[in-house]
Amino acid sequence: MQRHLFTLAVVAVASWGCSDKSSKPGKAPDTARNAIGELSKLVPPPAAPKDVPAAADWAAIEKQLGTALPPDYKALVATYGTGAFAGFLWVFNPFTANTNLALVPSVKRRLDSERAFRNSNPGVSSHPLHPAKGGLLPWAITDNGDTLFWLTTGSPEQWPTLVNYARSVKYHRYDVGCAKFLARWLAGSLKPTPFDGVFDTAGPKKRFETQPK
Repeated sequence: MQRHLFTLAVVAVASWGCSDKSSKPGKAPDTARNAIGELSKLVPPPAAPKDVPAAADWAAIEKQLGTALPPDYKALVATYGTGAFAGFLWVFNPFTANTNLALVPSVKRRLDSERAFRNSNPGVSSHPLHPAKGGLLPWAITDNGDTLFWLTTGSPEQWPTLVNYARSVKYHRYDVGCAKFLARWLAGSLKPTPFDGVFDTAGPKKRFETQPK
């Protein structure tokens, strides 16, 4: 069953990559497929991902955000649905009814909060915020209050990940997309280690927990 779900996600990735005018034909789907494959080996996806519609309307989501989204993110949502990696990190899902985890309201809420903070503290960051060119766009949060952003420079499949820790004004950059970031974080191969000291990702922490109903 899990292999069947992963195959469906791979087929979807191929179609998303081909429809994205900013993507190089054939390149983005392979990158997304490899990233999801790497993650799935570490963390098997749920047999029945939550909040994954049969016909996901990504065009409507991208219109609301004013930008295309990375193919590996779309595959990540299709493969895992709503839930937490390592019982700690929550990827925003455009299709969940939970407004705390839905992508569009979460983006607005997090960016509004960041703008208010910057207005009160000028000069704390050199990174612009979406929808500014090359702006930060959030894609996940943690139980510790940390936020994970894309740095929207270049085409979406090239967007790196920036981590902003709670109670910090610094952003830590990792030159990988969201799916590869998760895989390498859980494998312990990212340096500096994200969320170091919060918990050990070894053993039973390499899991995905579907959000309870």
